[in-house]
Amino acid sequence: MDVLPPPKPLRCGLPRVNRQRSPSPVSVFDEELDSPRRDTDSISINSMESLPDFMGRTAVDFDNDHVTTVYEAWELSLINDGQTRHSWKSLFGINIGTKWISRGDGCILMNPLVSFEQGELADMHEDAIRGHRNKRGTSQEVAYSQDLANRAYDLPSEVYDRLQSLLEDKTLATNKNPYRKREWRLIVLQPGEFRMTDLLPERKRKSIFSREKKPPVTRTWFIILRGREVKATKENGGWKTFSRYSNPWWKSDKRETKEAREQHKQMIKKMDRARPRYSRYPPPPPPPANPFIPPPRPPMGL
Repeated sequence: MDVLPPPKPLRCGLPRVNRQRSPSPVSVFDEELDSPRRDTDSISINSMESLPDFMGRTAVDFDNDHVTTVYEAWELSLINDGQTRHSWKSLFGINIGTKWISRGDGCILMNPLVSFEQGELADMHEDAIRGHRNKRGTSQEVAYSQDLANRAYDLPSEVYDRLQSLLEDKTLATNKNPYRKREWRLIVLQPGEFRMTDLLPERKRKSIFSREKKPPVTRTWFIILRGREVKATKENGGWKTFSRYSNPWWKSDKRETKEAREQHKQMIKKMDRARPRYSRYPPPPPPPANPFIPPPRPPMGL
């Protein structure tokens, strides 16, 4: 009786994917500067220049040296931690209250609002300044800036930290040119809440003894950031960099210590010539004798 071969194992899961890279267009280095910039990775799904997000929206790009001010609109959403009933508070066997514990699942969402043009955001900033009431002896713009700084300081700590991180990231991303310095500032801050209906719900008081109303479930803040070029240089090579351990005088130090370093090298050479010549390592041992070849016989007559 013939023996049947063992069955082949079944492969479960996703089909195999061809991981070979798709061909990219060859870069041309001697093209004219006025020609449009080519994205050599434009046909790849990982391209961040031609297709930065899954909606097909390209990144904001100003190819004009005269544009020194840029506006961006963002929305921050604070989602509080969920509460879970832990136990009842009782007095003489009567439940008088509930003890809640936090699940620690809150987060802060930060979404860019791309449906605004640069002119709209600039007009929003001007309208916010004109609508602010200034005190006597101060200009309207200074009074608005001071009130904005106070309201930003009163933000929840986690929202304030996230906003500070956003400004630091924007400053780091836009200051990679050694010839220009750019700064980002918060210019509009408007609190709000997440909307599911056309009208917001009516806020009731926390209790009959409190005048404060209940806060919204999900608090949001509409913010506008302004990036502006504040300084430029025409120095050859741009501004130089430094660190905690950098030495700005290393060239002059090298020139002044050149003679001493040459004398040190000559002294080392003289010491090497005065030393006796010997090998650093012992001579290698002789190769072992072959056991299959008999040793030579002594001459006869001895």
